[in-house]
Amino acid sequence: MKNLLIGATAIIALATVSASVQASPVQVRDAVGGEFASGYPGGPLLTGTGSQLIGSTTNGGDSPLYVGTFDLEADYGSGFTPLITYCIEPNQNFLFGYNPPDSVGIQYQTDPLLNGHGFTAAEADKLQILWYYEWADSQTSATKAAAFQALVWEWTQDNSFDLLTGNMRLQPADAYTGQVLAIALGWYGNITSGAWTNSTNLLAITHPDSQDYLAVAVPAPSVAMMMLGGLGLFGRRRRA
Repeated sequence: MKNLLIGATAIIALATVSASVQASPVQVRDAVGGEFASGYPGGPLLTGTGSQLIGSTTNGGDSPLYVGTFDLEADYGSGFTPLITYCIEPNQNFLFGYNPPDSVGIQYQTDPLLNGHGFTAAEADKLQILWYYEWADSQTSATKAAAFQALVWEWTQDNSFDLLTGNMRLQPADAYTGQVLAIALGWYGNITSGAWTNSTNLLAITHPDSQDYLAVAVPAPSVAMMMLGGLGLFGRRRRA
């Protein structure tokens, strides 16, 4: 009985640890060597993906919207690795410099998508489906990168989906923006029709004063697996 009580206590502790590691610090920096939305070298966007849409992210007058795939690096504690991603906040700058002289960047925090980032549960599901099917393909052209970013902003900025009205909207009278709009609507149709069903588990990488980004969530050990591991340890101790 004593061993069972100890085991139960350990399981509860392990479950508590599992819940606490949901949020963790991560260093984010520019990968160095990309481009700006205008195509000029030296910016934070993946080369070949930067462009300008015409529209609004604030329900104001139409203006250029600078979009593209961010080419960054993140360190979760084991060294910097590529962070090829899209931003969550269209009206926030980022604090780390592009082509920075330092190698550290700034410290962000991982956070669940639904923790105040503008996504409803349904929108988060749609985003994770989009990521599964189009994240890699969106890096192959500026129009696809722009369509991906437009959908992310639509889900964070508006309560209902309409790329022509609301806080986040596109101006189809502009020829290039019209092309991007058609791609975005085609992808959205694949999601809502059920043609696409697989998804990728995502989280937010956040900073209170810097642009927030999306990242693929690394699965934590399940409580069940930790329970089995904990019980295995107690079993070995008992036999020793």
